[in-house]
Amino acid sequence: KYVGQIKMIDGTTNYGPHGKGIDRFKSGTVFEGIFKNGRFYKATNWVLPSKDLKWIYKGDLTKSGEVEPYGKGILKTYAKIKKQNTYIYEKGNFKGFQLEGMGLQIHYYDKMFTVPKSIYKGEFKMGSMNGRGLYWSNSCDWYHEGNFKNSNYVDDVNKYKKLNKKVFDLIDFAYNLEK
Repeated sequence: KYVGQIKMIDGTTNYGPHGKGIDRFKSGTVFEGIFKNGRFYKATNWVLPSKDLKWIYKGDLTKSGEVEPYGKGILKTYAKIKKQNTYIYEKGNFKGFQLEGMGLQIHYYDKMFTVPKSIYKGEFKMGSMNGRGLYWSNSCDWYHEGNFKNSNYVDDVNKYKKLNKKVFDLIDFAYNLEK
């Protein structure tokens, strides 16, 4: 069910979504955002639910007609993997549902996104930490900064850095995400 602005699509009697609108599907998927010539163009609130996975996305989409994140955006993931709940906040450049290039990824203990488990800010390749970045884990009063490959820290793993203002600012952002 679509509610929103429409326009004539092909110069005849075919009308379609164009402008701001909300499209709701029987599956539970909700696309709220901007439509252009009958297609999703930019998401302001895109909810994709399933039994063990739910994505909420806000940002740019592909321009080629496929409906997936592409470009700058924010993605929240709620997943149940092997009987364990996972809550992830990601912000940056997306290709599909994966960060590509610079981005921020925060894993949370709770579905309200209030208690961060870990934070990574840096370069991503196909959704994995790859390149320069900064990683902090909630249980630590230190962090790693340097090179990562396939989501692993590859510089001197025994070299830890004490927390500083840069890291405290990231932690503060993570704790105050929903405020």
